[in-house]
Amino acid sequence: MSIVKSVVFDVETSGLSPGSGHRIIEIGAVALEGRDVVGEFHSMVDPGCVLDPRAVSVQDRKSVV
Repeated sequence: MSIVKSVVFDVETSGLSPGSGHRIIEIGAVALEGRDVVGEFHSMVDPGCVLDPRAVSVQDRKSVV
């Protein structure tokens, strides 16, 4: 039986509506071979705008920009 290789992505945003100016603020990825983690990636993203304080509180962030 072969080991399944996959990558799982997670994206955090400043809200749910790109049309309202919400942007990606963080991206992460985990590479898996079967159930074993073989690699990780994480990066904060400058959204180019001031974040809504409600989004910051949901994300449990002090500040992103």
